[in-house]
This record gives sequence, C-alpha cells and structure tokens, in this order.
Amino acid sequence: MTTIRRLYVDSRLRSSGTGSDFTVELPRSFEIPDQTIAFVDSVLVPNVFPTIHENNNRLYFAEIEAITLNVTEHIYTLNEGNYTGSQLAQHVQDKINSNRSLNQPYSVSYEEKTGKITISNNGGNIAIPTRNELIELRRTSFPWANQTLETDLRDCHDVIGFNTTINESSAGVLVTEGFVDLMPYKNLFLCSSSIGNMGTVVGPNLQDDIIRRIAVTSGFGNVIYDAHSTSADYIDCSLTQLSQMRFRLTDEFGRTVALKGHGISFSICFMEKSVV
Repeated sequence: MTTIRRLYVDSRLRSSGTGSDFTVELPRSFEIPDQTIAFVDSVLVPNVFPTIHENNNRLYFAEIEAITLNVTEHIYTLNEGNYTGSQLAQHVQDKINSNRSLNQPYSVSYEEKTGKITISNNGGNIAIPTRNELIELRRTSFPWANQTLETDLRDCHDVIGFNTTINESSAGVLVTEGFVDLMPYKNLFLCSSSIGNMGTVVGPNLQDDIIRRIAVTSGFGNVIYDAHSTSADYIDCSLTQLSQMRFRLTDEFGRTVALKGHGISFSICFMEKSVV
C-alpha cells in the first residue's frame, strides 16, 4: 500500500479542464488508511474578478407608462469590467437609454455619501424585480421580456444595491435600498468530490463537496493567499483511494468562476486524526 503525506496541486499543470475546473492525474494510486484526515493549505488565487463579469451582468428592468400603465420588460447585459460607483451609474444609464419605451431619457446617478444609485425618469415609473420574484416567475414558467428565465439568473442585484424588497419607483424615482458593492466576491470555494467522505459539509447554496473556503482579502490584480488556520477545518478521507482528482473553484452559488487563463495552486496535507 502506498501512502501519501502531502500533495501539491497547480491547475496550470492539469491533466484536463480549465484553470478553475480541472482534473489532476496522480502518478499512481494512493490508498488512504483509516483515521486519516486532510486539510487544504497555502491556497493562491489570482484576483482577476472584475466588478461586472459573466455571472452578474444581467439587469432585469421594467418600464411602466404613466397614462396607459403598459409595462415593458427588458434584460440588459452590462459590459464586463471594473467600475467606480459613478462609472457604474453612467453605464447603467447608457444601457437603459439605448433601448427604452418611455418617451423621456433616464438619469442614473451615484451618491458617494450614501453609496446608493438613483434611477429616474419623468415619463413614467420603473421597477427592478427582486431575485425572489424572478425565481417565482421561473418556478411558474412565466417569462421575463419574452425570454424563458434560466436557473442561473446572473443578475447584477448585489452590485447595484437592489437586493430584496424596495424595487418600484415613486413619481419616477427609484433609489437603491442597499449599497453599491463593487467587490464581486467575498468568499470563494474550492470543491472536490474526489477527496474525502461526502456528507460532512453544507455550503451556502447547500453544496456538499466544499473542501476549502477562501476569503477574498486582496483586491483586483493582486494574489489572494489563504492559509489553513483552524484544526477543525479538515476533510475526513479515511479508507478512500486517490488516483484521479477533479477540483473546481466556485462562488457562493456553486458556479465555477473564470480565471482568465490563469491557475490556482494549493497543497493538501494528510495526517492521522489523533494528531489534531
């Protein structure tokens, strides 16, 4: 029986896949003894995550005409990139003015003191559906803007500050209930069903294959470094076998994040459970 104490992984040297969803072929099969645990250490992730990206670039929007009360629904796709609050407000303004039904143009502003966005139009009222409303529409097979709603909404609610309830304008003015959040991720999750015994972890979206939570503590363009810090954060891998291993780097919803051609590296340490 061949045992292993430490495994170093770099997704740039993967057998197949991408930098954030990849498979590693081990040189031989390793039998993991009983009462063995593992923990992930020294995680390095390049922060290449802009404010708006492929998983949060959709603005669901409705226009309500003042006299007829006719409702026109839209799904705007925001451009990927980093933004300041003012730049984000300008971009939202350009997008909704590019395809509108109300006869007056939109004005979108960002208030730095409050961290909120205001959308206004003198030609009628406007609304942004909440995430729960969109989920309910999807559940009941109702479309939005004549499009079938996908399981992954990819909405920009968290970024622009429209989070839960207040989403319809008063006298043509709609102010975000929450703060604009220009940091797309607070935590990332390294996932794998190839190592450890399943059923001992529950993630924020009920994932059961998380082997490491990675706190995003470095800004865009820098390297995120996350080290093992607690003895309770281990993986029970007793009586398992390792040969081919698949890993994914995901967000809180379990969606694989894009590393833009870069890779992630980390180590996996094995030890007897009694040592902890």
